[in-house]
Amino acid sequence: MKTWPVAGQGPLVLVLHGPNLSSLGRRDPGHYGTLDLDQIMDRLAKLAGELGLAVEGLQSDHEGDLVEALLAAAGRGVAAAVCNPGALAHTSYAVRDAVEAAGIPVLVATGRRLRMACAVLEAAGLTGPAVVLDGAIGLDLRDGRVFHQVAFPPGAARQVLEAFAAAGLSPCVYVDRPDVDLVVGDHPSTHPGHLARARPWVATDDLARVVETEPVYAFAVVGRPGTLLEPVPGLVGHAGSASVVHDLIYGGHTVQVRPPRVSKWSGVLAFCAEQGLDPGRILAVGDGANDLELLEGAAIACAVATATPAVLARADHVIGPPASGGWADVLQVVGRPPPDGAPVSGR
Repeated sequence: MKTWPVAGQGPLVLVLHGPNLSSLGRRDPGHYGTLDLDQIMDRLAKLAGELGLAVEGLQSDHEGDLVEALLAAAGRGVAAAVCNPGALAHTSYAVRDAVEAAGIPVLVATGRRLRMACAVLEAAGLTGPAVVLDGAIGLDLRDGRVFHQVAFPPGAARQVLEAFAAAGLSPCVYVDRPDVDLVVGDHPSTHPGHLARARPWVATDDLARVVETEPVYAFAVVGRPGTLLEPVPGLVGHAGSASVVHDLIYGGHTVQVRPPRVSKWSGVLAFCAEQGLDPGRILAVGDGANDLELLEGAAIACAVATATPAVLARADHVIGPPASGGWADVLQVVGRPPPDGAPVSGR
């Protein structure tokens, strides 16, 4: 374990580094960069002084050290904690529990369908509140309690299905059946790999009948050439909220259509209302077209450097990608006032 003493004056920010991060600067510098932890902490100490903050650091290859530091943070008067858990982000329930025990609200906002989101999040030890389908449904994965749910208005789902048909596409239709996440027609346009992965929770049905008789929460075609999908948002019009994003799993692009005025941001607002959090102090980070409403609504919008041009154009600040330590760049804006408001917390 290595520690860096408190540097600067003001609210204390605790910076935690997980396993193997002591090798930064030497391990695959082409991927992780050439800065070592001492240099990173020196930069953070300088930045803290400019922002009127104090910063303290700790690196350990043992998750118990990180857990103890997180649990002790509130009692020590730590104002905020920034943690890069390294590989523990994928495997450590203890670190996740310590974040929760420290009283830090955690909300996951994703475009994934419910059961796939559950599988991915549970594998990482994240079983708290989540907003899925880009904002259509918000629920607590621990007990199934729903705090946000918006289906297409009557008639709008039919218009969206007709828009896909006009583009020559047969979409996946996301519904709320006990054992089904999505319904497809006889010749779905989505990537075969997407359909195979979702197969346990897929039903084949008459889509025209489904959109007329069941609540529908989203439509999607996954992993297809962008030229096939780009006409869909224009054809959908005001019947839904559509976005086309790069697909990192199957290649190509994905188009998803949500109910009108539904987005990750509307799900975040529902979560804030339930938890008594101030939505006027939100700092948001995004990288895809389905994050645009989130960035528009947040007090301060941060984009990852590898984000789409539209997201970069909307950002107040651009941060580096996670692989190069970009998570620490958020410290540059935590505590700064937005253009017309009070200082923004890192919550």
